[in-house]
Amino acid sequence: KLAQLLSDHKYLNLFVDLLEIFTYTDILGYSYSRIFDHYPVYYDKINQNLKDIFILLPNKDRAIQKAFLYSQEWIDWRIAGSLRIFQFVGTKPYLTENFYFDIIIASLDSVPYEKFNLTKMGWEQLKESILEQSCKIQIKYGLAFLMILAFGSFHRDSFNEDVKISHKLILFWMLLCRETKKRSAKDENGLWNVYIIGIHNWFTLSRKSFLKIDEKLISTVIQEAESFFDRELKEYTLNLDLSVINSQ
Repeated sequence: KLAQLLSDHKYLNLFVDLLEIFTYTDILGYSYSRIFDHYPVYYDKINQNLKDIFILLPNKDRAIQKAFLYSQEWIDWRIAGSLRIFQFVGTKPYLTENFYFDIIIASLDSVPYEKFNLTKMGWEQLKESILEQSCKIQIKYGLAFLMILAFGSFHRDSFNEDVKISHKLILFWMLLCRETKKRSAKDENGLWNVYIIGIHNWFTLSRKSFLKIDEKLISTVIQEAESFFDRELKEYTLNLDLSVINSQ
């Protein structure tokens, strides 16, 4: 029914524009949130991309292919989301898109490739191989966890020009992509809803608890995670249970 409705360009444009408006009102619902000058620029890009995808309906296959191509182009942004790129990019002269991407690329040198049977390669090649799977993954309730992987703690504010991040963030993505791809036997094109569960309030955890999130824990949680496949929706669910952090 939605596909039929969106086949009318008038309703398509209205639907996507309303999504953008809702996004702004959602931000304003948090007392600590701010809308920076660059938000409209990026939201307009997203708005147009969505319209480019939906206009291909009811040809679902073409729409999905278009969405996948966009996702591939934005892998850098996807991973840099853990560094709060969307919130702070452009708010200081040095906070450019490439600044955030370079921070991630610099962390690749510390990844223990042999330890986890991973192949060392450059960033562009990495995106075209193992990280391509990230386009099929949506992480639910995971921002706090991803920020801790990158920084070892929460960073609500921006950071200095000399900041460095841990390799654990990109290691997590590489291991997650490999594991979900391995479990995609029932439908290789199926999307993955990855839920971060087991911790009710990350703000209550101590620094000592954060230190427990090491390479071994990341690998174990991913490998031992429960997964399910919804044949009707053609989607997978993967539950990453991090309650072990409190039980150790």
